[in-house]
Amino acid sequence: MYVWLIFASFLWGTNVLVMRYMLEYMSTYDLATLKVFLSIVAIFLVMKYKKVKFKRRHDFLGFKVALFSITINFILTFEGLNLISGSANAIMNSLAPLVTILLALLIYKNKIVKNQLLAMMIAFVAFFVSIDFKLNQLSWGHLMLLGGIVFYSYGNLLMQHNCKKEENLSFTLEYLSYGFIQLLLISLFFPQHNDIENISLMLWLVFILFSGIGFAIIQLIYFNAVHEIGSIKTSFLLGLNPIFTYLGSLLLQEEFAFNKMLAMILMVIAMLIANKHNLFVKKDS
Repeated sequence: MYVWLIFASFLWGTNVLVMRYMLEYMSTYDLATLKVFLSIVAIFLVMKYKKVKFKRRHDFLGFKVALFSITINFILTFEGLNLISGSANAIMNSLAPLVTILLALLIYKNKIVKNQLLAMMIAFVAFFVSIDFKLNQLSWGHLMLLGGIVFYSYGNLLMQHNCKKEENLSFTLEYLSYGFIQLLLISLFFPQHNDIENISLMLWLVFILFSGIGFAIIQLIYFNAVHEIGSIKTSFLLGLNPIFTYLGSLLLQEEFAFNKMLAMILMVIAMLIANKHNLFVKKDS
């Protein structure tokens, strides 16, 4: 599972860069809708291949997970991506495990162990290092990304505490479908300009691979992981994804900043500390 989570981190980190490029040509709502549609197609084909029957839940959990983890998260994240750099986005994504811990504490009364508390402190320091301890450097982009992380983490906690592992493919298809319908309605009611004809074939292929099929793979891995090792440990292991985003940003000639590199190193240290004593525990307490 840990190898799969590292692979998911690579897909996620690369996906962020691809989405930033696609947003130069497509609107937030239309791009989010297309991304989810491609993931639905990928999940549907996997279910057909494995001969897994679709079983819809009757408690509207899929609708709620889609609303928080897909629709609201995507809108806030994509809008935020338009406003900050790739490296800044990487730093913000590193806060996801800490947001998950706080939500698990507040909503499900999960106990925070000492190493997780220390990791939270280091991560907060890392965040302030990334902005040179200057709060005036914070923008709406940072706040939107943080909001997206909060809603995404909450949706995943709902999924962990209300779903069984056996429902992986069926439930993933269900909440992605709800998310697609929600985003499609928003796109229809709030039409925006797109410049699709200027998107290169290579960018289309990379988008389909990493943001369509790749996103579907991430959801399946995440679903399995939260039921095997819990959402908190899963979030910390997926905390590697900002590293791939940051390295990709540098390869794409974004200007190097020592404070962001230092912040990224501190984030990795925080992730390792958080898992130091309980990485191989079966479930979150």
